[in-house]
Amino acid sequence: MELAQHKRLTGDTTVQVYFCDPQSPWPRGTDERTNRLRREYFLKSTDLSRDSQADLNAIA
Repeated sequence: MELAQHKRLTGDTTVQVYFCDPQSPWPRGTDERTNRLRREYFLKSTDLSRDSQADLNAIA
């Protein structure tokens, strides 16, 4: 899904999409670090529907 389809993603799921304020770019570093840490547990092709909520909570 492309970034331009963020409204559809939010409508189809319960996932909220947030964008960094262009005037305040410093949150981007935190986002990039968080995404890198997630990749340690989940590859991009990982199907999270196979994991239980308890497993996902344990990782979080």
